[in-house]
Amino acid sequence: MRNPDLATKCFEAIEAEGFGMDICGSSRVLMGSMLLGLHNKSPQGVVVQPDFWLDINACESRSKCVQVFADYYKIPFFTIEV
Repeated sequence: MRNPDLATKCFEAIEAEGFGMDICGSSRVLMGSMLLGLHNKSPQGVVVQPDFWLDINACESRSKCVQVFADYYKIPFFTIEV
């Protein structure tokens, strides 16, 4: 992430929810951005509500991240492991 201050805020937000260092940094930043209301906001400020989550991944940490997003948005998720 290019903005270390924002990354720190994302880390703090997700760690406050009980997720720790056992999840990789990129997943924690992604989940923290969701909690801060930044993940689904376009550069123009439009908030997009997802209908489902489709993810192709190769690690367990990413799978947990997808599950957290699906639970947060109350949407189904599909994971394809490679």
